[in-house]
Amino acid sequence: MQIAALTKAPMGRPAEVIALKPRFNPLPTARVGPSGTLDWACVYDRNGDGRIDYLVYLNNAMAVLPDPLPPDFPKPELRPDGSLRVSMELFSAIVKNAQMVFRHYADDRFAGSVDGVVVEEYDPERPMFVRGHVAYLAARDERPEEAWAFRRLINERTRTLTRDANQGYRLPTPPAGQTEPASAFVERGTRLLGLFNAALARCPGQTGRVERAAR
Repeated sequence: MQIAALTKAPMGRPAEVIALKPRFNPLPTARVGPSGTLDWACVYDRNGDGRIDYLVYLNNAMAVLPDPLPPDFPKPELRPDGSLRVSMELFSAIVKNAQMVFRHYADDRFAGSVDGVVVEEYDPERPMFVRGHVAYLAARDERPEEAWAFRRLINERTRTLTRDANQGYRLPTPPAGQTEPASAFVERGTRLLGLFNAALARCPGQTGRVERAAR
């Protein structure tokens, strides 16, 4: 696994800058401290051309619903003012089920821009929990634009998203229940890809040094 990080200062000891597993403060977080960064990704070069074309980009440490979900799994209480009350039982479940949650950005055309995205999706009854993921693929060659939800494996579709006639596909974004146009995620991923590749280009002799991954 190869990691690239965006930091304000030169990276010293990696463990002081990034976390590879959840920390608690007291809620799950991936931040190691004031000098740490959440802006890091596992990077891959799938076609061997010396450029990064796939990012597994950290979002944060979050609570993820267990699968299968126990029937008695706790829920937050909705207060009259619309806020949520978290019981100690639910707080314990948040801590117990914390995982590192990543977003995926893929440049499937190897053209320097992202055309495939995977983002987390939140549970409507327990908005502090991730319940699954949504994948989006832009139109390419003979492939139509499409988006779908899945729980564990990307090819195990739990539902197909509906495309908005005016805004196109919309993908989930925090807080739970909110969405953004898929194009916003594509643009964000393309900017990140450009930043990491620009840094890679400044390192002499790096061609062939980025880990390759199965497509």
